[in-house]
Amino acid sequence: MTRYHKALGMFLVTVFGLWGCARGPVSGTGTAGNDKTKTLETKLARAEDDLRTTANSRDEARRKIQEAEETMTLLHQEIDRLHLVARERDELKGDLKSRTVERDQIQAQYDTFRRTIKDLLGQAETSLKTGKPIAGLASFQGPPIAPAGDGGN
Repeated sequence: MTRYHKALGMFLVTVFGLWGCARGPVSGTGTAGNDKTKTLETKLARAEDDLRTTANSRDEARRKIQEAEETMTLLHQEIDRLHLVARERDELKGDLKSRTVERDQIQAQYDTFRRTIKDLLGQAETSLKTGKPIAGLASFQGPPIAPAGDGGN
C-alpha cells in the first residue's frame, strides 16, 4: 500500500471514531438513551408533584395566616372594649364609694339628730312631770304660738 492509502485509511478510521464517539454508547436496542429519558421524565414528574404540593401548602399557610390576622384584629378590638368596660367599672366603683361615704355621713347625722330629739323629748316629759323648765329651752326665742281655735289671723 502506498502512503496515500494508509493516510486515507487513517483518515476514515478517525472520522468514524469521532462519529461513533459523538453518538454515545452503542447498545443493541438503544435502551440506554430511553432509560435516561424515562428516568429524567420520572424525576421531572416527581419535581412537578413536589412543586404542586409546596404551592398548595404555601396557599394553605397564607390562608391560615390571614385567618390568624383577622382573629388577632377581632381580639384586639375585644381587648379595647374590655379596657373601656374596666375603666367604666373603676369609675363606677369610685362613685359607689363616694356615695357610700355620703350615705354613712348622712346616716350618722340622722342618728345624732334622732338621739338629740329623743333626749329633748325625754327632758320635756320630765319637766312636765316635775314642773321645772328645761335648762336649754329657757333661752329659746321662737315665734309666738297662736291659740288653737284662732284660725291663724
